[in-house]
Amino acid sequence: MATPVAAVTLDQALPPNRTIDLLITDAEGFDYVIARGASHLFAEGRIRLYIFEMHGPDFDGHVTWLWGLNYQCFFIMTGGPAGRARQFSCANGKCKGNMEGVKTRGWLNSICVHRQEEMLLTWMLQHAVPVD
Repeated sequence: MATPVAAVTLDQALPPNRTIDLLITDAEGFDYVIARGASHLFAEGRIRLYIFEMHGPDFDGHVTWLWGLNYQCFFIMTGGPAGRARQFSCANGKCKGNMEGVKTRGWLNSICVHRQEEMLLTWMLQHAVPVD
């Protein structure tokens, strides 16, 4: 027997005076849907960092939507031999690069930072590597 469960969005759940320092989603292709449930929080810059897993055709749409809400997104890619630090490559906007040249296995982890978070954004831009 199924038990009904109430579903609420992050926009509904978070009080107006609160922010989210780090939001991580891994919803097997439904991260974009979850993020849309926090559209007011994103629009108000109340989510500082957002890490998510991008799948298939939503790659460009999701980062374009976030760019429009004042977020800079980066692909999280492993570089070189196993165990090396992860590198960031630009996903939209100010940095060179887009999905062209990015090799995926059908999914790709990404991190987005609100552009008002100057210290975080500066660090990421300094450590970004161009997409080949």
